[in-house]
Amino acid sequence: MKFINNIYYMGVAILIFRFSAWFLYNKLRMNVAPGYFEVMGFAWARNGVSRLPGTFLDNYVWVMALFKIIKEKSVVIKTRNISVIVLCFLYAYIVYDSRSQQIAYLLSLVVFILIVSDTFKSKALDVVGAIAISPIIFRGNYLNKLVNTFSTSNADYGSSTQIRMMTLNTYQTLWIERGVWWGYGISNDGNYFNILDTHMVNQSDLGILSMLFQYGIIGFAIFISPFVMGLYVSLKKVKFVQNKFLFLLTCTTALTSIMSQNMYDPFRFLIVPFLLSFISVVSFMNKKEN
Repeated sequence: MKFINNIYYMGVAILIFRFSAWFLYNKLRMNVAPGYFEVMGFAWARNGVSRLPGTFLDNYVWVMALFKIIKEKSVVIKTRNISVIVLCFLYAYIVYDSRSQQIAYLLSLVVFILIVSDTFKSKALDVVGAIAISPIIFRGNYLNKLVNTFSTSNADYGSSTQIRMMTLNTYQTLWIERGVWWGYGISNDGNYFNILDTHMVNQSDLGILSMLFQYGIIGFAIFISPFVMGLYVSLKKVKFVQNKFLFLLTCTTALTSIMSQNMYDPFRFLIVPFLLSFISVVSFMNKKEN
């Protein structure tokens, strides 16, 4: 348990450092983390503001903070963990500027409140957590703006949405042409097409769906097996806290992987053995409960 907590605190510390580095770079033009603000050798920015991607621990920190709100009895510690939830969401909203990560967090919060929490007390605490981030959600008609970003006519995100649609069509066509069972093989990101004069299509934008196109149906079945195993093990005895934790972690990781944050990307891959370890531990604990 101490190791799990240490990983959680390390993830929080990394988020705070990256948030600070982003603020210093964009607001004060101080680069305290050289190399952070480039992706594949290019500056990664939107509307003149440099962005930072998430880390492989983001989903784990989010889920862990939610469960710590229920577990801890101290109001101070509960407040601390609610602050971590707000930090995660602010990072996705401001620093990462990722629509898919925001949506995954909101959906996992809904799952946590409606399914995972099963007592009046814990549900009340969940609502407190939801209220804590409500100024972000409702300020400036946030939800409507978030939905509107997926329109191809949106001023800030329209071109991004359009490129993703082109990317999906491009790689899906190639996948069908080469063979749906085995895919078209390993491919470096963004090396195939330049449909528009100023844009290159990147298969990493497709999330875990890119694994289907590269490795075909057979390979894709292997890649999604951790999600299947996580759901199967967690739902066997869902009344236990460890099963609920595994269920929500699996769902959140699956959601982000589907919506472009593929857990098999090089800088996110470490979550895979982490998730598999949790599955093994929970499975072992379930057997001991018999």
